[in-house]
Amino acid sequence: YASQSGNHECVRLLLGAGAAVDHTTSDGTTALLLASQDGHHECVRRLLEVGAAVNIASSDDNDTALLVASFHGHLECVQLLLVAGATTDHANNDGSTARMVASNSGHLECVRLLLGAGAAVDHAGSDGATALMLASQNDHLECVQLLLGAGATTNHADGDGSTALMWA
Repeated sequence: YASQSGNHECVRLLLGAGAAVDHTTSDGTTALLLASQDGHHECVRRLLEVGAAVNIASSDDNDTALLVASFHGHLECVQLLLVAGATTDHANNDGSTARMVASNSGHLECVRLLLGAGAAVDHAGSDGATALMLASQNDHLECVQLLLGAGATTNHADGDGSTALMWA
């Protein structure tokens, strides 16, 4: 749990002693996912430097390190993961992408980075909701403005026929 607790010196020592960087728990969680989830960018940096696979998804909910870092608004982790080649439009079991969870939580700079890295602006989750709908529903006006500026479709309807205007 050195990665989860942010002990980057311990991470360095363990990796130097031969710890498997991409070892997964029974639910598919990796050290990179744990460090990303908790915003420990120095641990993320070290894990990536030694070759951690950036796109491994957990087996229980199909989350990746980029998705959890974006959900929690850990901007430095998101930057590191994108530079390392993280897939921007990977969807978890709910159909949510990193951009969607960042928009839902109002993490404007994460949304900006993800869009700049080529994340699809109009991807819809399994319920048909888009990032624009999620940002609108949660009153994240700056995210709404950014998504609209990136060309988000205003009249996309979710599975129930509701649009972003109705979600707002």
